[in-house]
Amino acid sequence: MKLGLHKITNKISTLFSLTVFNQRIPFSYVVFNFLYNKYLISKKIEDKEILNFHESGFVKLNINLSNEIDAYKDKFFFKDEEIKKRPERVNFHLSDDDKDGFIKIIKKKLDPTLKKLENYFNCDVFISDVLPFRIYHVKDNGIDKEYYSNHYHQDAYLKIYNKIHINLMDVEEKDGPLHIIPVKNKKKFFKSFNYKDRNNYNMYGDQSLVHKNVGKKGECCLFSSSEIMHKAGVPNEHRDMMQITIITYPKKYYENLFFLENEKIFFPHNLNNIKKLAKPSGLINVIKIFLRLIKKKRSFVNSK
Repeated sequence: MKLGLHKITNKISTLFSLTVFNQRIPFSYVVFNFLYNKYLISKKIEDKEILNFHESGFVKLNINLSNEIDAYKDKFFFKDEEIKKRPERVNFHLSDDDKDGFIKIIKKKLDPTLKKLENYFNCDVFISDVLPFRIYHVKDNGIDKEYYSNHYHQDAYLKIYNKIHINLMDVEEKDGPLHIIPVKNKKKFFKSFNYKDRNNYNMYGDQSLVHKNVGKKGECCLFSSSEIMHKAGVPNEHRDMMQITIITYPKKYYENLFFLENEKIFFPHNLNNIKKLAKPSGLINVIKIFLRLIKKKRSFVNSK
């Protein structure tokens, strides 16, 4: 009964946010993200990449992981039971030993970006989940059915949740790249696409408002998935990519919640605690997270 009531109130709250604020997340998350931007993030941004991320909600990072991908590409494999269960989207897997080595080189390559994000968020930043996968073409690509987040949406999480998408292959428009609506285009997007909800909008709105994440293998796109509208494109054949979830939270609390071993950073080991932390139920939990971040900011700034 309690879970059912939460779903109802959450749906009403999200509808209110959509109608009033053009945001498809619960109202408490809208308030949290507003206060987060106002009181927690750094006001002085000197780094160009971070400034673009701040202003647009996304940025293509000045790093490339193609060599790291090539070193492990022959070690990725599919599981037959997953192919049978969900043939339109299949996860890549590695052995535990290969996961450990792969995560180590990914962390090393992304470490400079994570440090810049820590200065921006005034808090510790962690790679919490890594999910490499392939999506295939689907014939029925209308508004009535969604296969792999291929309808415009925001991730219903707090701003402490962000993503890095990494191309595991060269991605052109025919390969169904990630579609992103930059912050500056949000109001025009809602009007042009007559956006009412995830399964209720005009699919043929003004495409000039959409940024498509085409690029070479190994290119990385950092984006605030809780703040900007986005969707997966549908490829003509298939697209291989890797999604990295990064969580911003004080280290002493984070380490008590999450698996830290490299092989368990791979999906889905940390998924439940990612949801528990970054997708909280109840206003009290939202406030508690915000207060912890405020306290961390004070110590973080003083330590600089």
